[in-house]
Amino acid sequence: MSNIGIKMAKMMHKNWVSTLKLAFKGQASVNETELYSYENCEFGKWIYSEGVVEYGDQVSMRLMEKIHVQLHRDVRKMFAYEKEGNVHGRDKMMRKIELTSQEMMKLLVELEEANK
Repeated sequence: MSNIGIKMAKMMHKNWVSTLKLAFKGQASVNETELYSYENCEFGKWIYSEGVVEYGDQVSMRLMEKIHVQLHRDVRKMFAYEKEGNVHGRDKMMRKIELTSQEMMKLLVELEEANK
């Protein structure tokens, strides 16, 4: 198995998180579909195509899929808090998103290591 897909997935996720952080600071416009939809972001497209086909039987992939869905739910909540003016809720969700993102990267590394 090639790890090229996993390397690309890692890069896609990092880019998405960078864009999210810029949007959080008001420094970038974002595609709400990519932010809110776990199936339509580039990483989600990878999960539900190559990811599931190649690695769907592995625990780290199944965990990553669940975490990825929750990540997008949390992003929706974060922006809802922002619209409400709830700075505390917004900041709390951003911290949770950052931790979730780190967990996803850890799972991607595990997946990469398991498939060398």
